[in-house]
Amino acid sequence: MIYNEVLEGEFVDAVKEDFTAEQARALYDFLYELSEDIGEPMELDPAAIRGDFGGYDSIIDAAEEYDYEDAIQDILQNTVMDENEKENELLDWFREHTLLVETATDEVVIQAF
Repeated sequence: MIYNEVLEGEFVDAVKEDFTAEQARALYDFLYELSEDIGEPMELDPAAIRGDFGGYDSIIDAAEEYDYEDAIQDILQNTVMDENEKENELLDWFREHTLLVETATDEVVIQAF
């Protein structure tokens, strides 16, 4: 089988309907590093990426989509924590339960679970 290396810009273009440029770049970096770490090339399959990952403007937005989880509900409804504390708690929760790819901004990419 012949593989062609996909550059970051090509990856971003391939998934731009479902992810912001910032999210796509962060996901590209993660998948590229993973491929290097395992020593195996990865196939670019935009449909699979759409099914496996979701991009969110913030960790709060992601949490609101997964609010059926009791722990997430507890964090979102907590009136003692300020917004920053909630965000940190949610980041920790997602790191423990799924793959979380953070961007240089507040945006995040989460592997569906």
